[in-house]
Amino acid sequence: MTNPDSFSNNYQVFRPPPMSQMETEKALDDLSAHCQEWVDLPIEERISIVEQIHNDFTKVWERWVEYSVIAKGIANRKTGNNMEWLELANISRIHTVILRSLKEINQFGSPKVRGDYRTLSNGQVAVQVYPDSMTQALAFPGTAIEVWLEPGVTVDQARDNQALAYKIPNRQGKIALVLGAGNASSLPPSDTFHKLFHDLCVVILKMNPVNSYLGPLLEEGYRALIERGFLRIVYGGPEEGAFLVNHELVDEVHMTGSDRTFDAIVFGPGQEGQLRKTNKNPIVIKPVDGELGCITPWVIVPGKWTDADIREQADKMAFWMMLHEGYLCFAPRLVLMQRSWPLREAFFQALVDSLAQVEPIKAYYPGSAETQRIFVEAHPEAIQIGAGIEDQVPWTVIPGLDPTVRDDICFRRESFSGLCGEVALEAASIPEFLEASVEFLNGTVWGTLSTTLVVSGDSLADPIVGEAVERTINDLRYGTVALNAPGVWGFASMVAPWGGFPGSVLNDIQSGNGKVGNFLMLHKPEKTVVKVPFRVRPYPFLGTSKNLHAFFKNLANFQFSPSYGKLPGLFWSAMRQ
Repeated sequence: MTNPDSFSNNYQVFRPPPMSQMETEKALDDLSAHCQEWVDLPIEERISIVEQIHNDFTKVWERWVEYSVIAKGIANRKTGNNMEWLELANISRIHTVILRSLKEINQFGSPKVRGDYRTLSNGQVAVQVYPDSMTQALAFPGTAIEVWLEPGVTVDQARDNQALAYKIPNRQGKIALVLGAGNASSLPPSDTFHKLFHDLCVVILKMNPVNSYLGPLLEEGYRALIERGFLRIVYGGPEEGAFLVNHELVDEVHMTGSDRTFDAIVFGPGQEGQLRKTNKNPIVIKPVDGELGCITPWVIVPGKWTDADIREQADKMAFWMMLHEGYLCFAPRLVLMQRSWPLREAFFQALVDSLAQVEPIKAYYPGSAETQRIFVEAHPEAIQIGAGIEDQVPWTVIPGLDPTVRDDICFRRESFSGLCGEVALEAASIPEFLEASVEFLNGTVWGTLSTTLVVSGDSLADPIVGEAVERTINDLRYGTVALNAPGVWGFASMVAPWGGFPGSVLNDIQSGNGKVGNFLMLHKPEKTVVKVPFRVRPYPFLGTSKNLHAFFKNLANFQFSPSYGKLPGLFWSAMRQ
């Protein structure tokens, strides 16, 4: 059942209890017995496994949605209710991209890149990866995604080293521990598939206690991997996680979560852990990579916007704030505007008005209500939309942050809820504003995961502004830089890597030290660049949308098996928002 009116918050989903050390040892022993088999497995068998998974997973779709909204206590929300269908669309896209990549490795030695390689003015190589089919181009018109490779990588090296794990002779099997994320339900599958198919590790996935109820559904959907001994799913909290991290059979660790959790894993908890971090003395020597949080900024580039433009762009930003109640690493946390832009106050008010049309957050994520209170105590001028409702966190917007106060909590700590601060930068022109934005974001704001620039088509057509925007995209030190879209559009494509900008160190990890979702298996990716038109029609991803359920379900079905015949239904449901 997928009609939100049929769900009940009184129903309790099953959460598997923590596994005993004996059960965990058995899981690791099983994986150890099969890790070399996984490395040596013929590509045709991998293809068969993914084909079975792709079909099996559809059998858990309805329960995936039902369990999620019930467990989060949002079964009766009028808007934002069935966002899990969007997660299922992402998971289906994972399967289809991996399946295609495996078939192309089997045929050509590497996944095929549909777009062109080009060399940027600074000498870096960029690879166009999306759209990767005509159906995707029609479903998301105008969307283009490039991946910039690290400086020094040549086109020949990029081609030769694509899908490198499949080209290394006598590769030794390894066990990877994946510490699953507790927020977006597509992340445990994405991380698991990255370690399995990109790195060729067998995986022990520990579910996060927040969404452990999805574990049995993953076990059902991924039985083709589990039955062969290539995947095990286990349950528990920090104690069970620490046991796994330090187990001698675990060769490497991947986690998606907060930098604080990463630090606790690598250096240990409490004051002793902080001292170890200061002294660069980790207690975990094995490789640990993380895809971590970010104080995600949206840079609103001044332009001659109409009233309709202001409302539309504010509604778009509000949507990405409200998705999963704001419990996402790419949700907007800062909005940067030029202080002298005549439309600055109008845009800010439109954002507040759009959020006012969305129900406040059900505080299902541990600690989010307390974190929001800490931010408001630091900024009593905060505008709280929906304050005073029991068990809910109000949408919160903090106006007029001072960019010179470098240690402001809004610049140094991720709020991980529906909270966003506004910063006005002094600048005499658009190029100066963009230069100031780069300096502020690279030098003051914590995190390197993703950022968004919102620029009108008319502004981009101006040669001076257009050149300044391109220079800004080049200079921003973020793993994904998106134009007129959230950075997560790169992740959702599943052909672009997702993670922090390279260069972080263990004792200052920022948004992490690894990439995931790189299912084209590109060599040494540095930055993903997403470009979307200022105006897209139809565009259902709006804070004011009222009928997202039908669109997201159609999108999941489309991504499961993209076809021209599914496009009319997808467009129709997108228009009915």
